[in-house]
Amino acid sequence: MFGPLLLMVVFPFAFTCFFVISAVKDFRKTKRKGKLFAIIPLTILVFIVYTFIYTALFGGGCGFSSRCKSTDAGTRANLVYIREMANILYTENTPNSFAGLCTDTKVNSFLQSAKKTSKSKVVNRNIAEGGSDSAVTCHVSNSNDSWAVEVPLRNNAEYKSWCADSSGASKSNGGIYLAPFASKCP
Repeated sequence: MFGPLLLMVVFPFAFTCFFVISAVKDFRKTKRKGKLFAIIPLTILVFIVYTFIYTALFGGGCGFSSRCKSTDAGTRANLVYIREMANILYTENTPNSFAGLCTDTKVNSFLQSAKKTSKSKVVNRNIAEGGSDSAVTCHVSNSNDSWAVEVPLRNNAEYKSWCADSSGASKSNGGIYLAPFASKCP
C-alpha cells in the first residue's frame, strides 16, 4: 500500500533535494550567490513535473482514488438490473423459467456494460466454464430454474468479484469464482 506512495513522494523529493544541494555547492564554488534564487523555483518545477509524470504513468489504477470503487458500485448496480430483467423474463416465459436469460438482448446490454466497467475481456455464457478474474460470467441451470451472474471488480484487492443469483443473493465472492455448472453464488 505504501509502495506507490513512497515512489510518488519520496523519490521525487530525494531527487529534488539532491538537485538543490548540488546546485548550491556549484554556486558556492563560482561565487554567484544571486543566481541561487533562480535555481530554486526551477527545482520546484522539476519536482512538480516529475510527480505529475509519475502519477500519470503509475497512479492511473485504483490506488489513491475512489474511481475504481465508484466503478465497482456501477457494476453492482448492473447486477441489480439483471436481476430485475431475469424476474421479468421468468414471468414472460411459459412455463415460467429463466431460459434464454444470458442471451436476452436487454440482459446482454447490462452484461456488456459490466464487461466494460470491470475491464473484463469476455462475457462467458457457457455453463461448462467457471468464472474468472477476466470474464463476466452468466450461468442458467440446465433445468432453467436458476441463474447466477458474476462480474470481476476493478478494486479486486478487497472483494475480487461480485455475484448475483436467482435466490436473491448479491455478494462478494472473496476470490472464490463461480464454478462450472453452478447457478448459485458461492
